[in-house]
Amino acid sequence: MYEWATFLIGCCLGSFHPFCYRGLRRIFVSTGAIVLAGVAATVLSSEFQISWSYLALDLAEAAAGYAVGAALVHSIQRVRMNIALSKASWQRLLSR
Repeated sequence: MYEWATFLIGCCLGSFHPFCYRGLRRIFVSTGAIVLAGVAATVLSSEFQISWSYLALDLAEAAAGYAVGAALVHSIQRVRMNIALSKASWQRLLSR
């Protein structure tokens, strides 16, 4: 169950990816967010008492969620842009 929570937290963080800083700052902010989510999931679920190797799993889950969230937002924005461009193209064609 906790694995899904880590993944969903990563998705939520990844959905804010386009609104984050640009360039190198974006990499540092996203890396920090992934590490924070992974460490928080490991500590809050008390998996660190068994083994710290669970931290690697939680980091991977948070990173995968972040990538999925960022990809979903990017694809939605791209579809919206294509719809807007196609509407503008049709309006230009019809106005002639």
